[in-house]
Amino acid sequence: MGLLRELQQDFPPLVVDIVRLSIWLLLLMVIFVPLERLFAITPQRIFRKAWLTDLGYFFLNGLLTKAALVFPMAAIAWALHRVVPNAIHLTLAGLPLWARLALALVAGEIGFYWGHRWTHEIPFLWRFHSIHYSAPEVDWLVNNRAHPIDIVFVRLCGFVPCTR
Repeated sequence: MGLLRELQQDFPPLVVDIVRLSIWLLLLMVIFVPLERLFAITPQRIFRKAWLTDLGYFFLNGLLTKAALVFPMAAIAWALHRVVPNAIHLTLAGLPLWARLALALVAGEIGFYWGHRWTHEIPFLWRFHSIHYSAPEVDWLVNNRAHPIDIVFVRLCGFVPCTR
């Protein structure tokens, strides 16, 4: 990861984020394209019709949602720190790392589940979430086809239970 550290010193944060997302994209392609070629129920071209659209969502959501989550998460963390009794904070901080990670995973998954479920049940949220289901063809990249508001909402639901 020395390359990213060097980039952080020499380039603006936006450039570093684009490079980071590009590296993730290449890694995901190396993993999922061969898997889809080997195990596809319905084989399709790698660069399908809406591939560029989903690539745009990949970069848009990778950049925009990060920025959109900073202030709400800071405000929620600040509020929860004042509302949750200090004894709970101390008890959790005293747990071994593996136990804290396991609790964070369970709490986060419950939050993500409910956030995602609400996007299907609440009409206002469904308007944003339905974009995820608009792809004419489905592959590994379609997971990124989502409205930034949808992603921010679901991630907040998953991150809030893990905030201390």
